[in-house]
Amino acid sequence: MPDPTTPRNGHPTTRFSAVDTDLNDQAHYDHGGRHIEKYHGKRIRLTAWLKCEGIAYKSGLSVQVNGPAFRQIANEGQKGRRPLLGTMDWQKYAAVADVPTNAQSIFSGLILNGRGTIWIDDVQTEVVDPAR
Repeated sequence: MPDPTTPRNGHPTTRFSAVDTDLNDQAHYDHGGRHIEKYHGKRIRLTAWLKCEGIAYKSGLSVQVNGPAFRQIANEGQKGRRPLLGTMDWQKYAAVADVPTNAQSIFSGLILNGRGTIWIDDVQTEVVDPAR
């Protein structure tokens, strides 16, 4: 939800919260891209400015690359190592993933593990180099 009470660079940011949830729950805030031909065979980087409060378990950016039948075929490799935990001020974060030529969709955004609040701003996806 847009949050004018937590601005960054003079404009409202987007707040993503889970407060009345089990600590084992996982919430996703993402965008599903299905017209991804320009990313086939390339490495992409998702960047965003993030701020968090009361994060129970490591959370952060997520990139899931799906093939046929929406089965995951690649991701950013941060599971269990996401950088947000506790309360942290604004910082720029990145997640990198390779996009195979048979990819059919990319879901990129945030994963919130357990309780807490994440604010997000200035989200960008770019090609960084050919996939290896």
